[in-house]
Amino acid sequence: MTITKYLEALGSHLPPELIVEGGLIAEQAHYINQLLLQLPEITKICEVGFNAGHSAAAFLGARDNTQVLSFDLGEHNYVQLAKRVIDLVFPRRHVLVLGDSTFTIPLLRDFIGVPEGSVDLIYVDGGHIAPVPELDLRNLLFYLHKGGLVMLDDYCEAHGSDGVLAAWDSAVSAGKVELIDGPHQVRDRGWLLGRKL
Repeated sequence: MTITKYLEALGSHLPPELIVEGGLIAEQAHYINQLLLQLPEITKICEVGFNAGHSAAAFLGARDNTQVLSFDLGEHNYVQLAKRVIDLVFPRRHVLVLGDSTFTIPLLRDFIGVPEGSVDLIYVDGGHIAPVPELDLRNLLFYLHKGGLVMLDDYCEAHGSDGVLAAWDSAVSAGKVELIDGPHQVRDRGWLLGRKL
């Protein structure tokens, strides 16, 4: 099922004007789709920033064998509705953990049983103000296997200048990641693709 089908299902339950923040532009959804079609070995994805489920739907809709574990504060009333729609459209392929990601992500191995190095791709689109982006990236990198992919959203001045840009640059300087594609900029949105070293 495509992200378009998901958005139609979500839209039938929730008017777009009620979504306060988040979402993917068409170019980002296309990028995710093409990435997963080109790399069939990516099946386990972990993201921070579920919100209305657009990125999760893009990852789940690209192929039938992807699984997504999402973290979100859950502060907007549509998060639970989006989760229900995700479960209807992509049954048994998504888990949502609510709470402050700076606390919930480190608890993965203890409470969910996700071992170190078991994730193929991480998608970082949580809080944008330092130190949250750096903590989210560092904590998710623990679960990503060596050579696994890192997709960082909002790597642009418009949305990332308060912490996202610095988080990525710090991880590169520390030798934890390397850039392999991007950064891409479309209007006021930006993202990049990296690899764990």
